[in-house]
Amino acid sequence: MKIKIYKSRISKKSYSNWKVKRFTREEIDRELEKKGLKVKNKKLSGEEKSIKEYSEEAVVGYCRIRNFKNIILKMKTERELFSDYLNQFIKAITEIVEMEGGETNRFSEDGILFYFKKGKHKKDYLTRAVLSSFRMRYRMNKLNRKWKTIRDDAWTIGVGIDMGTAYFKTFENSSTLTGELANMVIGLSNSAGNGQILISDKIFNDVDFDKSLFQIKEARHVPVHGKGYVLKVREVIGVNKDVGLV
Repeated sequence: MKIKIYKSRISKKSYSNWKVKRFTREEIDRELEKKGLKVKNKKLSGEEKSIKEYSEEAVVGYCRIRNFKNIILKMKTERELFSDYLNQFIKAITEIVEMEGGETNRFSEDGILFYFKKGKHKKDYLTRAVLSSFRMRYRMNKLNRKWKTIRDDAWTIGVGIDMGTAYFKTFENSSTLTGELANMVIGLSNSAGNGQILISDKIFNDVDFDKSLFQIKEARHVPVHGKGYVLKVREVIGVNKDVGLV
């Protein structure tokens, strides 16, 4: 038996005109129990009640430390040094994104999610996101020189970027990025080699993206890790003018 529920303040008389049975909460519970289903009324904690969810058009990227597990193993006897390096990396990525007007999630797994909301930056949100990724690559090289690492122990990044509808959860003035778009760019970053920045072809062809600012390779298809499909992407290899890299 299909149960149709209308959440409204319409009177019982009005419901009868729709030729739909009006079910009370108790009747619904009884109906579910007949089918062997139990109704669980979950009580939300004070923290859960204050969490809000919303969606917004944005460009989303993931800056991933390549071979992160190997780095951890190599530095397992130098925990304090590893922690110091990781904190410097997180600080650098956060500074770069915020300098361009974007926001970051906290470090998780092996990298950082970052995003630029369309409503905040209007036409340049795509350009800002790609430019910030180029700055990340420059800063990572700078950190390696500071740490005096050589090829075998150098830290390298791979970045994947796409655009679309991003889903957020907010709690106490902080936003956390969730949803399919976030998962997709994490998967795409796994296809990025050392120092590679991969952007979706969708970004490249968007009218709001200033492609003249960058040196970009021809489109190709790459597998998206964990998704079972390929995505048409382009690699950003440089910029065409001085953008004040730091």
